[in-house]
Amino acid sequence: MTSTHYIGDTFTQFPAEKTGLIVISFGKLGLSLPVNRSLDHEVDIKGFDHLEIGN
Repeated sequence: MTSTHYIGDTFTQFPAEKTGLIVISFGKLGLSLPVNRSLDHEVDIKGFDHLEIGN
């Protein structure tokens, strides 16, 4: 819960034009994708070209 608090604080301190960076980063790292795994193919982490997400 503490990390959510810090992320929220950081998000509100970013200028409006920089918030897109956080949204895109969360998506590429899989942090904001649905838990039903329907968008797992969108995970894109540099250095992990053939990343296979599984159980």
